[in-house]
Amino acid sequence: MFLAASLNPEYFNSKINLFAALGPVTSLNNMKVPAMVATAAHWPEVEYLALKFGAYDLLNANWAEEEAA
Repeated sequence: MFLAASLNPEYFNSKINLFAALGPVTSLNNMKVPAMVATAAHWPEVEYLALKFGAYDLLNANWAEEEAA
């Protein structure tokens, strides 16, 4: 819904009066990927380094496509 509304806002503005997203898109409580578990354990340090070096979008939506080119 978010993607469709952002790609074609005129259509959705005419069709939908109110859109309320009532919960998170995902939950990472039971994650088993070791790299992500380690990152989560040290998140304050990771966030500080990302902001310090200006890395605001590490893996954007089309990162695989950009790397393949």
